[in-house]
Amino acid sequence: MEISRRIDHEKVFQALPALYLLLLPDAPVFTILDASDAYLLATMRIREEIVNKGIFEVFPDNPDDPNANGTNNLRQSLLRVIERKKVDVMPLQKYDIPLPPEKGQGFEERFWHPKNTPVVNSKGAVLYIVHMVEDVTKNVRLENKRKLEAKTAALEIAQKSRFIQENQTRIHYILNR
Repeated sequence: MEISRRIDHEKVFQALPALYLLLLPDAPVFTILDASDAYLLATMRIREEIVNKGIFEVFPDNPDDPNANGTNNLRQSLLRVIERKKVDVMPLQKYDIPLPPEKGQGFEERFWHPKNTPVVNSKGAVLYIVHMVEDVTKNVRLENKRKLEAKTAALEIAQKSRFIQENQTRIHYILNR
């Protein structure tokens, strides 16, 4: 049995366990060429519905969130990648994703750690941009829950402390009449 040395790069890319998009550097559109299966699963999308569309057409900002700035932040990162021809690691981003029709209308709140990497040719021209994200939504929600619980506990301690102080004052008043 002869082992084939020909690699199906498309199948390899799609099977990668991390969340990847392959984009054209055709600013301002940034056309989606492909996505890893993991990316499609995480964003509730179907490959045929997003390939050959602009990333901001497929993933717009949440119109119900007046503070949404995910598209602008991502656009700036992608432009930096083209200009500098270097990896651009973005800070934590709140970038909600539109729900697919079968899940209703609206957006689902999500938090991501994005990283954009240029693929350059021998002349230094950017051929593609690999957009990789890590979905950290669960971590952010747990951290927010922890902060809320800590704040609630601090308020309870403050209330109990005031109660103890008031009672000490009353006891002192009664004993020193």
